[in-house]
Amino acid sequence: MRAPTAKAPKAGPRAYELFDEGPERDAFLLVYGHAYNLLQHDDVDARHAAMHFFYDAADEDRLTFQDAIEVIGGGTTVRGDVIRLRFMYEFWLRWYKPPVMGFEASPVPDFIEAKACMVGGIEAGILAGEIWYQPGISLTEAMAKTADICDRTSGDVPSAARMKEAIDALIADSYMVSTRPSSDGSPSSDLWLTGTNPLLLTEQGRLASRGTHVWTSFFGNSTSR
Repeated sequence: MRAPTAKAPKAGPRAYELFDEGPERDAFLLVYGHAYNLLQHDDVDARHAAMHFFYDAADEDRLTFQDAIEVIGGGTTVRGDVIRLRFMYEFWLRWYKPPVMGFEASPVPDFIEAKACMVGGIEAGILAGEIWYQPGISLTEAMAKTADICDRTSGDVPSAARMKEAIDALIADSYMVSTRPSSDGSPSSDLWLTGTNPLLLTEQGRLASRGTHVWTSFFGNSTSR
């Protein structure tokens, strides 16, 4: 996938022929169909089913995204977490707020959580998780949930100033978190855990505008699922 773009991933009319007939091609078509439903389809049920496919870690009743990429190539050629981050970026582009993810959802990518803690401390790591599980969550709600987790786990509730430092660090680091003005008209912001944001980086001159940027290149050699 390439960025920046506000369009669904384009596979081309015969892209499936790049895959051998049988399980590999079937897995590709399954992924591509759900990607289309997630980003382009207006049907709410189709979108919710696509979210379930890409972000649920396990499902005994049907194939998941992880099952499909294992068939296509697994961690050697397909980086599931990086693709999930790309969808988060597409949600931000569209101002789309998917349903809150449940307990079975794929966790925040390890390399993103580690980086969040590195740039903004433990509070930033917790914030990253809360934003991941609820794309489009308001800053106010994300901070409240993070404070509650800190209280329950350590009894040490970070100050509002410390929380603001943590979220600012996530935004400043190549837009690990991307924001939009709050949809309810409040002074707060809505947040998506995008990993990076090539559109904003390009607008600010922090990323070259010429050429096309390959999404996976923003995340080095990360291999977590």
